[in-house]
Amino acid sequence: ATLARMFPDRLLWLAMGSGEALNETITGDPWPGKKQRNARLKEAVEIIRALFDGETVTRNGLIPTRDATLYTRAQNPPKLICAALTSETARWAGSWADGLVTVTPAAIEATPRGQLLLRLIAMCFDRYLQSREPQDALPRFSKVV
Repeated sequence: ATLARMFPDRLLWLAMGSGEALNETITGDPWPGKKQRNARLKEAVEIIRALFDGETVTRNGLIPTRDATLYTRAQNPPKLICAALTSETARWAGSWADGLVTVTPAAIEATPRGQLLLRLIAMCFDRYLQSREPQDALPRFSKVV
């Protein structure tokens, strides 16, 4: 929020994902299953959106939060983008994310349907990056091709 306030129109989006064992198991703690990681991500998104909306947040959930407040809020908060590697995660992201970012295996690019999907993703992100007004924001994903 502070960066978005300090540098308006520079922080347009924030990519969020459920985590990657490579980066998060260095402490030696057990790696939680996908269901628990997704639940934490969804809870984090709810907290972030509430803070962006000016709420004071207190929760006793997976992410305990007590009287969290943003004193400096961005005029236009960044869009929350989901990082997804599977179609299941992409479908789930459609319930909360403002957009989707993914990597595409070469095998998908080799198919006509995969090429179409890549063009659609490129068009969506081009539209998103050109958007400066909240009313022009990407609609929630409702279907994965």
